[in-house]
Amino acid sequence: MTLELINTYASIATLVVIAITAVAAMIQLRHIRHGNQLESIMALRELRSSKTLDEAHMFVVNDLNRAMEPAVPRRPGEPAIAEPVRA
Repeated sequence: MTLELINTYASIATLVVIAITAVAAMIQLRHIRHGNQLESIMALRELRSSKTLDEAHMFVVNDLNRAMEPAVPRRPGEPAIAEPVRA
């Protein structure tokens, strides 16, 4: 074998090793992304099952409508928000 042929084979082998390394890195990145997605889903599930969120949901469903009613009923034609007083 000539020196040029050995050099060519070494260059091709180096290219193959770099290509395999790049494919392995892409696979690892995909696994990391799936792990992050799983962690996010678990965090959202934990938040959804929290007592604070359940209490807020029950307030919106049951009590918010009553809390938004005005203390004094408005007369027909009266605006919902008072106009600013101008001096």
